[in-house]
Amino acid sequence: MMSGARWADPTHRTLQYLATSTPELEAPNRILLVVHGTERPVTVLLPRVEGVARYRAVWSSEDEHPSDDITAHEPASSVELGPTSMRLFVADPA
Repeated sequence: MMSGARWADPTHRTLQYLATSTPELEAPNRILLVVHGTERPVTVLLPRVEGVARYRAVWSSEDEHPSDDITAHEPASSVELGPTSMRLFVADPA
């Protein structure tokens, strides 16, 4: 758990959470949620994870309306996030 002092440090206000499903009958699904909590844009490095070939951006809180444009990003590539925003990626298997 992050302490209040660490959260108050602006260098610690961007978090990435990778979640993997554990289904019994089908292949696992993975998503990556990036939460950015400062008033300035930030560049994040997407994680390199075994079994992940690419990340597809499927939702962004920066979009006024949902977009049909799905952008693919390689692991360890950089992605720009706007101020106080969230971005959801689907991790495609390798």
